[in-house]
Amino acid sequence: ADPEAMLYSAFKLLAVVGAVSAAEIYFEEDFTTMCVFTFLKENQDKFWLTDEKRAQLFHQALAIQANTLAMLVICYYAIMTDPQYTPMYAANFPLFYVKIACVLALHFVIYPEVSKGLNIMKIANQHPGKFVQGGDKIAYVLGLIQVSLAVICEVLNLFMLTFQHTISHSIIHFVAFEVIIDLSNMYFESLMSNKLKHVVHHPPKFSEEDTGPNKKPRPFKDKTCFHKIARIIYIIMRCMFVSVNYYFAPYIVIYWQFIIKVPEAGSGHSA
Repeated sequence: ADPEAMLYSAFKLLAVVGAVSAAEIYFEEDFTTMCVFTFLKENQDKFWLTDEKRAQLFHQALAIQANTLAMLVICYYAIMTDPQYTPMYAANFPLFYVKIACVLALHFVIYPEVSKGLNIMKIANQHPGKFVQGGDKIAYVLGLIQVSLAVICEVLNLFMLTFQHTISHSIIHFVAFEVIIDLSNMYFESLMSNKLKHVVHHPPKFSEEDTGPNKKPRPFKDKTCFHKIARIIYIIMRCMFVSVNYYFAPYIVIYWQFIIKVPEAGSGHSA
């Protein structure tokens, strides 16, 4: 078989797969997604959405994200000021293993959050015409905050697990971070019979002109100043997540165990 023909067929297959995946973008059912979808033009008449209602949902989404950030900041403050978080090596293998298991488990929980945030950023940046006036910028900011909070949560979890002295504390702190990052989902579930919850089942629809090999070109020079900067930020965050965070973050806790400075016996917390 001709190697060039095989290579061409492989790239063509990748293009088709990419077109299918782009048309079926993942969105998790939570309050952030609900807020973003209310800014879509196609949902405006379906759900009788007004500017006042969108503003109310946007403020609620920001309040949820602000509470999440506040709890993460408090966790960081506790690490820096509480003497119980004194660096030490794992006293036994079960403790060392549990730390790795907790990091992997939280990584599996956080990955959908990061993926959802990146998808929101991409759609808002690449398809601003699908949003009402100003909705693309609001959606992008919400997606950016979503990704940032998820990454901060995972970093703090890695950092805090390094200081744990017992198996029970490792598991307790893992559950605590899981609850913090899941705040948006819990608020969404608390809405109960709110009919506006169904907007999450109406994601943006894409045509062949929007995605796939036949999509219309979107030159960088034709973007607005906001979307030029937004595109650069998205590419940087996407590259960092795919190349570093997705594959290596769960194993940083192993490396961290050997680079921390452990105080001498009697100068800090004793096991």
